Amino acid sequence: VSKTLPVTQLTVTAQLQTPSQRWHLASRLDPSNAAGGVQVPPESGVDTIVSHALEEAGQHILRVEVGYGLSEGGTKIQRKFYRFQVSNPLVISELTYRTGDSSCFVSISLENNEQESKQGFSVSSAEFEAAPGLVAERVLESPTSNTTPLTSPNARGLKLYDNCGRLEPGSSRRYIFKITQSASSSSSTSTKGIAAGDELGKAVFTWRKACGELGRMASSPVICPMVQPYLDPNNPEATMRGGGSDFVVHVQGSG
Repeated sequence: VSKTLPVTQLTVTAQLQTPSQRWHLASRLDPSNAAGGVQVPPESGVDTIVSHALEEAGQHILRVEVGYGLSEGGTKIQRKFYRFQVSNPLVISELTYRTGDSSCFVSISLENNEQESKQGFSVSSAEFEAAPGLVAERVLESPTSNTTPLTSPNARGLKLYDNCGRLEPGSSRRYIFKITQSASSSSSTSTKGIAAGDELGKAVFTWRKACGELGRMASSPVICPMVQPYLDPNNPEATMRGGGSDFVVHVQGSG
């Protein structure tokens, strides 16, 4: 920090490189960056906060680029790279079943692989982000006539625990979603139904650790199978299609 000279044309940008793509991290300095930068008086500074949800396991690189004007004219650019590893506490297994031309059932299994949390964590939300033109609905257990609602003061502790989303090390939990074509999409297009090979969307899970730390992860894109896909037991890492079974399976590893 200079006590006599101002910094002119200061620009600050940040990018995050994930294993699959690169993201620009928006900040409050973006408008001034587009206008050519800001001037910082002597003994002053600027700061900003950027954020991005981490949804992929693997190496991430945060790139920070700072530009400023030189007294003799022109600008100088300085870059700094911060590398960090994102681990995946979940093993996600997908099982997709096609039920005709306009709907699919997607079963998502979560397993705590014990890599990140030795004391377990709680899944706070499980959602399916359907592809454009599709609608996702979570399939819940149908209550019986003698089932006590979870909001009732008479609800048993074991029932409340089973429905809190708790995943202890090595344990697993399964979620089922029904994917259908939206009413607006089916009425506005000449193509009806869901074709084999269409992307259905992806499941997104949010969890919290013991001290409230928040985590979020998305599954790989789920693909609509053919009516009778073939399951290759020697290749469980990819979505498989062909003939011989009504199921299509995809396993997302622990990263």
